[in-house]
Amino acid sequence: MVNLLPEEYKKRLKNQKIWNFFLSFEMVLFLICLLAVVGLFLLEFYFKSVQSYNANMLEAVKSDSSQIDQIRKEIDILNKETILANQIISNQSKISPWFRKIVSDMSPGMNLKYFSFKKKENNFDVSIVGYAPDNDSIVSFKNNLEKDFSVRIDLPLDALTKRRDIDFTINFSLPIK
Repeated sequence: MVNLLPEEYKKRLKNQKIWNFFLSFEMVLFLICLLAVVGLFLLEFYFKSVQSYNANMLEAVKSDSSQIDQIRKEIDILNKETILANQIISNQSKISPWFRKIVSDMSPGMNLKYFSFKKKENNFDVSIVGYAPDNDSIVSFKNNLEKDFSVRIDLPLDALTKRRDIDFTINFSLPIK
């Protein structure tokens, strides 16, 4: 195809093409810059929201730490009370082995209803109230107590006269060693 346009029109067309190329290049460059600015604003928004979230979490942790401190104080108080209770129990350590012996001397079927130690000047007064299925169990229990504690125990007559379903009371004194 032969171009029959005059030279001046050819130059204008060439300049027009160059001008259109630069114009489209500037448009693309403008769009890229616009997208970069929008991206930077989005990044700024993201980082601000992360910073806000972290600040809120830090505040929540600080408020929780005050609650944790309060709970720790309560636990310390309970631990001190427990230590005090353990000290009281350890001061009664003389009673505990005696109680174990008394319980181990009981025959099967016997129940303990009441048990008390009262400290006197030179001894402990022991009182045992319980239930026995028969009088053989009571006699066996009495003999075991006399053997274990080396004391004399007198049973009430009503505990020996009934044959079955006996409520009994035993009282004796143990010397303080």
